[in-house]
Amino acid sequence: MTGPRSKKFRTLTILGIGGVAILTGLFVTVSKHGAFHLTGMPRVVAATAGMALLGGWWLVFAFRLSGAMDEYQRWAEHRAWYVGGLAGLIVSLPVYAFVSLGGLHMLNPATDAGPVAARAFGSGYMLPIMMQVLGAVTFALWARFARR
Repeated sequence: MTGPRSKKFRTLTILGIGGVAILTGLFVTVSKHGAFHLTGMPRVVAATAGMALLGGWWLVFAFRLSGAMDEYQRWAEHRAWYVGGLAGLIVSLPVYAFVSLGGLHMLNPATDAGPVAARAFGSGYMLPIMMQVLGAVTFALWARFARR
């Protein structure tokens, strides 16, 4: 069946993916291939702004796609994110322990197994998790107090 809702969803999906592809191409061109010959702090600022723009585009289309879904599709999407995200996080715990305790050094002796590498890996592992928790708590508080 091709109703107006599925047409809207398909159009938004194409626009969202196309926009991400274009923004990613521009971002890679600027940051990797030396376009505009940016170095030092201007390169860092441009890359940070590019990632913010990319994330903003993704967020806008995530909300628009959610609005184009019916109630069941939205529930299934939220459930998949919750259950799948939790399962992925739990599965990543042994991998985190293996890498942070120097397991990669056993597989490839050329890799660093010192405390600096372990701390860097741990910080990189925890950053997205902590940001996700912060986002969930912020949204929950907003949803609770917005209803008052």
